[in-house]
Amino acid sequence: MISFPACLIDQDVPFNGDGAIAAFRIRDGGVDFRTKFVRTEKFVRERAARRALVGQYRNPFTDDPAVVGTNRTTANTNVVWLYGHLLALKEDALPYELDPHTLETVGTYDFAKQYTAPTFTAHPKVDPSNGETICYGYETKGLGSKDVKYVLFDGKGKKIEDFDFEAPYCGLMHDVAFTANFVIFQIYPRIFPSFHI
Repeated sequence: MISFPACLIDQDVPFNGDGAIAAFRIRDGGVDFRTKFVRTEKFVRERAARRALVGQYRNPFTDDPAVVGTNRTTANTNVVWLYGHLLALKEDALPYELDPHTLETVGTYDFAKQYTAPTFTAHPKVDPSNGETICYGYETKGLGSKDVKYVLFDGKGKKIEDFDFEAPYCGLMHDVAFTANFVIFQIYPRIFPSFHI
C-alpha cells in the first residue's frame, strides 16, 4: 500500500494517480476483464520502496530526495493506438508502450528515436484525410521553459516535419487543433504556486 502524507494530499489535485489500463475481451459468449497499472519509473520505484516518493502533481520540489531526476510521469491521461503501438500518455514525459494482449508495460516509446523531446502530448491528433499524426511537447527544456517541439509523422510513422519554437509564456498546452493548413496551439495561463510542505 502506497500512501501520501496528509499535507501533500490536502494541496494536491485529485487526478495525481498512477496510470492504469483496462481491457474487455468478448469471445465465446463471455467477457473477460483485465486491468494493469502502467509500470512507469515512478510506479516501480515507489512499489519497491512501499511508500510515496514522488510528491504533488507536476511539482518535483515536493519529491523525496531519493528520486531527484526520476521520470515522474504517471502515464494516466490518455491511451492511444499509433502505428501498431498501444501508448499510455501524460504530457510531462514520453509515452509508455504497453503490450496490447497482456497489458504489460514494454517501456518508454520515442517513435524509433524520431521524437527527441523529453515531453510528449497526451492528445496527439491523427488527420483522417491522410493518416498523418500531429505530436508536440511543451516545457521541452525543463520545468517552466517556454520551449515547444512540434513533430508531424506521415501515415506510416515516418517523421516528415520537426520544428522547435518558443511560446510567448510557459502555460498549459494540453491540446491542439488543426486545419488543412494550420496547427493551433492552445496555451492556457498557469502559475507556479508556492507550496508549503
